[in-house]
Amino acid sequence: GNETLQLGYRFEKVRYDNQQEFNKDEKLHGIDAGLHPRLAPDQSLFVSYSRSYQSADIDRLFSYSTGAFKGYVDPMESNTYTLGYNWMQPRNKLKISLYYADLNNEIYYYADPTYVSSKNTNIDKSHKYGLDLHDQWAITPQWSALLNYNYAQAIIDEESQNGEDYAGKHLPGVSNHNLKVALTYLPNRATALTLTQLYRSKAYALNDFNNDFAQRQEAYKSTNIALTYTQKEYELFAKINNLFNQRNGIWIRDDAIYPVDFTTTAIAGVKFVF
Repeated sequence: GNETLQLGYRFEKVRYDNQQEFNKDEKLHGIDAGLHPRLAPDQSLFVSYSRSYQSADIDRLFSYSTGAFKGYVDPMESNTYTLGYNWMQPRNKLKISLYYADLNNEIYYYADPTYVSSKNTNIDKSHKYGLDLHDQWAITPQWSALLNYNYAQAIIDEESQNGEDYAGKHLPGVSNHNLKVALTYLPNRATALTLTQLYRSKAYALNDFNNDFAQRQEAYKSTNIALTYTQKEYELFAKINNLFNQRNGIWIRDDAIYPVDFTTTAIAGVKFVF
């Protein structure tokens, strides 16, 4: 009664068939295994292993401009190992986990600076590791707080394109620090008012596989407010995102930025439950 064991397996077969150029079969195997020993009524450890995969979608195999077949993109496969701790109190729930992921054929878009050899392809080998922290605290019957923090490192082990070797470089677009802090007020059972702060630290621009661009992905910041009123048959909601009008964007390369959540937005609506 003090240990829980979980086991899962998934098999998937994917077939790509282009009569003029190629056909390909992929047999993909997924595994999920975990052991959860209980240390005390309110504490437990967990150790888990998962093998997952992601096959390439059709759009990645063909040219955006001409529709011509650009070459096969292998399915991504990853092996992830996690060690964690749970502490469950009546008013506080804490979960801490350390993880390591070994990846083969991670799918990405290689952007050739000359625009000649740009293509969807695979990173031969890479790995990720980090820490997850989740804490939910019921301060009083009316007030509660939530903290989510993730620390991540993503490293390329083997990959080269057009004579450039990316081994040992950081994977572009991955923030080392991700934070979500939320404070919720419940004036009654039906109403909830939540203030949320989101933060992602700087990262290398999406095309910066050599980690040498002059500009980096700037930190993402957004302060959001949400109000909900919930009944059995319906829910009323109103949200304001990016309350302080933070200028967020996704850096592709130097001076090439896609605006994302770059201004304050508001939305209100109703959900019906039948």
